Amino acid sequence: MKGFTLKWNGKTISGAVRNACSGIIISNKDDIDVLRLYFGGMDEQGLFPKWCSEDLKPGDKFSITYEDIDESDVSMPVFIRDVNDKEQENQLLLASYNRLKKKLIEEGLIPSKITK
Repeated sequence: MKGFTLKWNGKTISGAVRNACSGIIISNKDDIDVLRLYFGGMDEQGLFPKWCSEDLKPGDKFSITYEDIDESDVSMPVFIRDVNDKEQENQLLLASYNRLKKKLIEEGLIPSKITK
């Protein structure tokens, strides 16, 4: 299978998904001085394996290699999201809602208590 091997902080993580896709994203947010490293994929059945989701620190060094990876060499995901599992999806949506609500309250954009 085609996929990626990520070497970072003394760890080696290999990820690939048969007949589907895998990817590595390095992102930042303008108002936060943090880079985020995400390594995940998705398959045809709606499963999203996540091998890594970490903040990068100044001076971190990593290497990414695109290569053929044997199925037996694929690292165990730290989390697998199943879009067909409605209970899991509801829990993830609720957690996201609560995170965003907390941020909006902290920024003073919505009140912490709603009165009638």
